[in-house]
Amino acid sequence: MTCYLIILIILSGCSNPYSYEDRLNTRWMTPGRLETVYTSMEYEASLLHDIGDVRRLQSKFRDRNEKRQWTSTIETIFYYDFTGDCEDAVVLGIWSLNIIGISAREVLLQGDDKDLYHSIAMSDDNSIFITNSYVIKISSDNWKEIVLKFGLFKGKYNTVID
Repeated sequence: MTCYLIILIILSGCSNPYSYEDRLNTRWMTPGRLETVYTSMEYEASLLHDIGDVRRLQSKFRDRNEKRQWTSTIETIFYYDFTGDCEDAVVLGIWSLNIIGISAREVLLQGDDKDLYHSIAMSDDNSIFITNSYVIKISSDNWKEIVLKFGLFKGKYNTVID
């Protein structure tokens, strides 16, 4: 993997494929790899028909804390084999929900410490939320309370910024 990454860096002329600017676009990807990414995206999109399929795809996501905060493109998330931070999981979640006809948005959760936050994808009707590799159906009436009490968050967040 490391050898392939070094070769990719040399071929693409990019000094650091993990840099902020390069994660926001695809110019550093080799044409062959970019074609593979688009093929993979088309294949995954063809398998998305309902919320169960969204769960299957989102379960592939692997969380990785990143030193610098940015939001990747959907192509970058596919390129890195569904690995990234919570903002990347949101991009994947919104993309997959949109494929099955459900519009969604990013919602920010914040803790007492203003530097402690987490992004989730929330359907526009507030009935589905996605956090990293989990897709959860909820009651839309009191969705903010349900999200803040979600077990994986262990009470870290107390504010929803929508």
